[in-house]
Amino acid sequence: MQNKLDDARLALIMSVADLYFELDIKRDQEILHEISKEYPEEGERFMKLMPGFARVAYEEGIEKGIEQGIVQGIEKGIGQGIEQGEEKSKKLIIQKFLRKGFTPEQLAETLEISIDEVKELGKQ
Repeated sequence: MQNKLDDARLALIMSVADLYFELDIKRDQEILHEISKEYPEEGERFMKLMPGFARVAYEEGIEKGIEQGIVQGIEKGIGQGIEQGEEKSKKLIIQKFLRKGFTPEQLAETLEISIDEVKELGKQ
């Protein structure tokens, strides 16, 4: 590459190449690696101007973000489900003990919760 191309011309060439050649990440990375070994400065410029790589990197970023969001959503949903299940179980237990004749005070002391909470959960 004795005659250096300016960034605008190089970007135009890369855009045309991106339009007409199907992106093959492995092959393109190998070519870019070879160019970078032989012409380090140009190889770096190619990478910056290569629209296909930019698109793939963008898509991979979105995909990873979606996966991470799904994992976080599942974890949050599981946590909320466990919390709701515990609350429902506590309510059923309190209601059963109240029907058996235990007082709200006894249940509050035994379960280490407030009397108001016992009364609220004990409502049917």
